[in-house]
Amino acid sequence: LKRLLLTKLSENGGVDPFHGAGEQDVPLAEENLVTLASGGSASTSTIMPPRPPNVSSLPNLLGLLQKEYDTIVLELFDTRKALEETRRELSQALYQNDAAVRVIARLAMERDAAQQQLKQWNANGGVAAPAADGDENEPQTKRRRQDDPETTTATTTTTLQGKIPESHLTIMIDTWKTLSKERKVKSKAAKPLTAEDLSQNLGEMEDAAQSLHKPRTKAGISVMACHMDKTVTAGKHDKQIVCYNNKTSTVDFTIQKFPSTVTSLSLNETFLVSGSVDGKVRLYSTTQDGAFQGELDVGSSIPTTSKKKHKIVHLTIHPSNQHILVTLGDGCVVLCGLSADGTMTIVSTFEPPEQEGGISYTCGALHPDGLIYGTGTNTGVVHIWDLKNQNLAGTLAGDATDDSIVSLAFSNNGYHIGTALSKSAKVQVWDLRKLKVVTTLNVRDDDDKNNLNSVNVVAFDASGKHLAFGGDGGIRITTSKVWGITASLAEDHYVTGILWNNNMNGVAADGDKPYTLVTCSEKERPLRFYGC
Repeated sequence: LKRLLLTKLSENGGVDPFHGAGEQDVPLAEENLVTLASGGSASTSTIMPPRPPNVSSLPNLLGLLQKEYDTIVLELFDTRKALEETRRELSQALYQNDAAVRVIARLAMERDAAQQQLKQWNANGGVAAPAADGDENEPQTKRRRQDDPETTTATTTTTLQGKIPESHLTIMIDTWKTLSKERKVKSKAAKPLTAEDLSQNLGEMEDAAQSLHKPRTKAGISVMACHMDKTVTAGKHDKQIVCYNNKTSTVDFTIQKFPSTVTSLSLNETFLVSGSVDGKVRLYSTTQDGAFQGELDVGSSIPTTSKKKHKIVHLTIHPSNQHILVTLGDGCVVLCGLSADGTMTIVSTFEPPEQEGGISYTCGALHPDGLIYGTGTNTGVVHIWDLKNQNLAGTLAGDATDDSIVSLAFSNNGYHIGTALSKSAKVQVWDLRKLKVVTTLNVRDDDDKNNLNSVNVVAFDASGKHLAFGGDGGIRITTSKVWGITASLAEDHYVTGILWNNNMNGVAADGDKPYTLVTCSEKERPLRFYGC
């Protein structure tokens, strides 16, 4: 068409061939031509094709829409199926990645432990160090640290003389799993008192002192223990054990004419157990007014050359209520079984390494989870026994080598352990996560008027936030992280026992005001209650 127009243009002399008659000629060049594009060009709209015959009626149109809908739904189903498959593959990949990270972390831990053991081997001149366990669920006290000059860990692995039977070990491990989960919840529920409450409001409660023992004998309470609303005390001279009810302010029962001097007490809902200097564990029923249930001569089962060392220095009922841990002065710990009918049997015994021969145990304490047991020695060293792995997990040794430990206490949150030394009257707080001393209190060189002349007992509160220690001169209370003296309570007599109110909401003898802690003395008969 363009060629035809150009031909006509040339024939017409380059003017518009369509001008009218009598009009002036209009010049026309090729650039004046306009291009007309047909369908398919990008510059023009697409011509809509006519409607196909199958959609010319409403039924046909509905059928076509139904087919389109079915196609879209099927495509959506396939898309969702592919999405679920992708998610499943992603989840599996993430799980494999997490497992790989855990394996790498465990291998790194084992590598670090092996390197640490190699350092210990070289430092000890070829003496083998205890094997480290990489299980992340093991008690925290198994972690080793040698970078602190105040810390000394065990250099040999000491297993129990008689392995704990599997049935007994399973019971203790199950108890540990339950208590470790509940520990944080209980610590939060304890609602600890603030440092301000203790420093400003703590004082002896009026008319709350309770005199429990015989007035005709020489005064003095040597041992005290509690469980729930019951507090039991043992007289130092009258050979009596008295069970006092804190809620009713009455004596539930009294055990008369005790055959030997009591050195330790422990009780639960059903039983009261006592340890004495003759090495015997005696069992009484708390539900039957202190009825005698039987005794177990633990001391005679351990061979020793000195009968004086047979005495029991500490005992405690395990949280499973099916075992009793007994510490003997001759450096031996005995695990006893306790049945529901009151039958006691010796399950296993364990002693410190042979190179530490000649030491004596002076006190003991059980970790709140029930699988770590600590014993204090006459050399100022704390032995940490791991009942799950049945070995000596470590030792805690400060700067005192000839100063015996008179009291030992674990915090209820499981992070700290407090010790009281006899000669220096120092109170040391250890961090079980790092195995090092975090603070030393009651240092005589400080010339602090708050210092006690001697310390006989340490005790943590239910939250693990406050530590009380007492002796000649009264009671002092410190707060974790700060570790200064938060509160001071003056006592005319030598304090031999301190018990914190377990729930921080118990009632004292007056029945109205909650008490915070209760104390006893070796030179007076009453229990003294203190509250905020």
